[in-house]
Amino acid sequence: MQPAEFTDLLDRASTCAVDFAQGMAIDRLPESLRYRVLLNQSCDDNATDREVVYPDDDDVVLDNLDAEDVVKSLCREGRCPVWINIRVEASAIDYTLLVLDCCGRFTDDASKMYYSHQGTGPFGIKSPVLPVGFKKGERFALRRVNRRGVIAAALRRIGRVKERS
Repeated sequence: MQPAEFTDLLDRASTCAVDFAQGMAIDRLPESLRYRVLLNQSCDDNATDREVVYPDDDDVVLDNLDAEDVVKSLCREGRCPVWINIRVEASAIDYTLLVLDCCGRFTDDASKMYYSHQGTGPFGIKSPVLPVGFKKGERFALRRVNRRGVIAAALRRIGRVKERS
C-alpha cells in the first residue's frame, strides 16, 4: 500500500471513529487529532509467506503522533498491518487522542486486509472503552488528557453532570 492511499484510509477511519465516539460521549471532541500506536498486538504464528513480521515491534508503543508520523510508522516497503483497530481514547483541550491497535503481520495485498470489504482497508472502527455499568443509549464522559499528557479517568456520568453546550 502506498503512503497516499494509507493516508486517505487513516483520515477516513479517524473521522468515522471520532463521529462514532461523539455519538456516545458528552465531551465535545476537538478536530485536531493525535495518535497512540500499539504495534504487534497479534499472535503472528500463522503468518503467511506473503506477510512480513517485524519482531522488533513487540511491546512498542508510539505516543503523541500526528497522521504523517503514523503513516511513516505503519507504511513499510509498500506494506501495512493486516488489521488496525482504531478508537477514540481520550480528549484534551486542543486535540482528540485516538489509539491504533495494530496487527504484527504486514501485507501488500489489499484483499488480505480485514476490513477491505467495508472500504476501510486495514482499519476497524471501534467504540471508545465503555465505562463500568454502561447502558445502551447512555452518554458518558471520555478520559481526559491533562497538560502533561497524562490520561485521567473521567469521573463524570451523564446522570451527574449536565452536557456542555
